[in-house]
Formats: sequence, C-alpha cells, structure tokens
Amino acid sequence: MIPKWKLKRELRRIWYKIVDLPGRIMSLPARLAHTRRLEVHDRDFDRIVQAQPGAVARQAKVVIFLVYQPKGVPPSVYLTLEYLIRNGYAPLIVMNSPILPQDAERLRATSWLLVTRPNFGYDFGGYRDGLRILGQHGPTPDRLLIMNDSVWFPMQGDPIPVLEARLDAGGLDAVGLNQDQKVRYHKDGTHHYELRHLESYFLLFSRVCLDSPAFRSFWADYRMSSNKPYTIKHGEMGFSKHMMRLGARFDGVLQRSRFVEAIESCSACFLRTTLEYAAYADDDYRRERDDLLARYADDEAWRQAALAHIRKNALRRPFNTSFCYAADQLFGTIYLKKNSQTYFHDMRQNYLRAVESGLIAAPASEILAEMIQMINTHDPATAERTL
Repeated sequence: MIPKWKLKRELRRIWYKIVDLPGRIMSLPARLAHTRRLEVHDRDFDRIVQAQPGAVARQAKVVIFLVYQPKGVPPSVYLTLEYLIRNGYAPLIVMNSPILPQDAERLRATSWLLVTRPNFGYDFGGYRDGLRILGQHGPTPDRLLIMNDSVWFPMQGDPIPVLEARLDAGGLDAVGLNQDQKVRYHKDGTHHYELRHLESYFLLFSRVCLDSPAFRSFWADYRMSSNKPYTIKHGEMGFSKHMMRLGARFDGVLQRSRFVEAIESCSACFLRTTLEYAAYADDDYRRERDDLLARYADDEAWRQAALAHIRKNALRRPFNTSFCYAADQLFGTIYLKKNSQTYFHDMRQNYLRAVESGLIAAPASEILAEMIQMINTHDPATAERTL
C-alpha cells in the first residue's frame, strides 16, 4: 500500500506540472531561440570569446575569476586579484561585461589572460568558456580556483593557504567556502544533514579532480543558459550533484551542521550578543528574537530558549547571514556576500555595527567603503526578492 504522504507528494507534483504547462508552451519560442544562440556561440567561439595576454606570468596554479561590473570594476576586485597573485595564482579573468577604458590597464596588470565574452549564461557560462580558454593554453594546472566577484574576499587573514592545506590533508577533490546542507526530518522528530552543493562563488580544485572523467564530462555536456533558475539548478547545484554522485569528495569550510554543533556550548551572554547583531528574512523569527532579548537572563533556561531559536533559524536560513557575529567568532569571516536582498543588507548593517563596536575585526578600507555605500544606497523596491 502506498503511504499517504507519498501519494500526496505525487499528486502535488502532477498538479504543478498541469499548472506549469501553459507557461512552458508560451516559453517555447524563447527556448528555441536560446538553443539557436548556444549553437552560434559554440560555433563561432573563437570570434565571440576573445583572450588577450596580461602582465602576470602563467603559474602552476590558476584562478578563473569571473567579473560582471558594467559600471566599472570596484577596488575590492583588484584587492582580491592582487591577493590571489601573491599566493601564486595566475588570474584568467573572464569579463561578462564590457571593459571600460578606466579599467583596461589595471585589468591587464592583474591578469595572465583577459577574456571578454557576451553576458550569456551567468557565472557558469563564463566558467565554462574560461575552462575552454584554459584548455587552449598549456597543461592542466596543479590547482584551479574558480570564483566570481559576488563576494568580498578575503575579509580577514590569509585564508588561501588554509584552504589549500584542507584540500590536501583531506585528500579532497574540491573545497568551497560554503557547502549547503539539506535538513532531512524523520517521523520520530530527529533529523540528519544531507550534504549538497558547494556554493559556486568559490571552488578550489585539486589536479586529480581536474583530470577526472567526471569533471571533464560535466563541462563538455553543460548547456549554459541565461535563465537564472536553470543556471542555479543545472549549474551550481547540478555540478556538485554530478561530481559527488560519481565519487568526488567535496567539503565546505562553512556548513550548517558545524555551526549548530559549535553554538550549543556558547554562554548565554554570547548568545545575547549573537541576537543583538542578528538579521532575519522572516518577521516571525525577528519578533521571537525581540522577545528573547527583552526577557534576557543569564541562566540556563534563557540559554536553552535562545539556542532553540538560533537552531530553528539556522536550519532554515544561511546561518552566517542571520548570525554574523557568532559566525565570525566561531569560524572567522573569510568572505561576505554582496547580494542586494534586504536580508543581506540587514546583515551588512549589523556587521558594520559590530565592527564599529570593536567586536569584529575591520576589513580593508576599500571593502569597508563599498559596504557602506551599498548600505547607504539600498532600495528595498529594487532589491533582489528571492533567497
């Protein structure tokens, strides 16, 4: 007999397909046009995607660094590139936006190869083309870092040697800054963490991974798209799913389970500060936080109530965005997202407050200035809507 929950799930899936059918029919011309554009892009690749030499010498380590800055490249991007060069990485910069005159000289000075292409396929389209260009210019690197300019990196310290050591010591195929975990609940109320994708703004690969059939087959078969949900599903999430299904070992510095485990032993005072600098995507959690702060007591009962609140939110939302103070104190702040959503805007405001209070170490002045500008110019009406 089919369990009731499974029957409901299948009926819901059929219903969604029926509801979605008119939209799929309406989108057919656009999908056909996309297929044609992809065919032309690949056919005329050498004309459409242009690579010019930069001033940095080729190294055994390479970074494919995707840049989309139609209004001009900000100083923090150059900070990242210069940091990577100091750590022995030759930048293959992929520009998904035109190079403005004021940026041309400095981009050449901080690149091994400077690639220009149409803004087609989001970051994974740029990664795909960058890998094709890399394959045309010499042997497979000993290490390959693939990243984009959607994060400020590094915010603190010298993380690259630590990440490289983690890659080697664990015998891993890839290391990321953040690895998503899906929480799976059981009927008895318990749960477990299912490792999922490495978030694609930072992916550090071993030589073994780069030479593997799994890695090569994914990129050979990947059909880039300028549809954002498609790119997330088949690019970012699809890549990790494909690789791990074929045996690749991935690890993220930040994982939900590690945060939940680490926060359990923290004092009531630490948890109060965590809540004072918390950001929320959900009004119910925000109201619950306000109530907890209003009745704060340095005792075990309050500590357990605060832990339950933090745990509940962390199982649902990115913990390093919701709880920037705790994430910094427990793991250090390696990077911060530039995402324009109000949720991330609130996080940046709280992060800045913690910096001004001396609770979190200040980043480079260039990063701090850009963060302040983002905060001052935030417009909820034009911010991204989805998490």
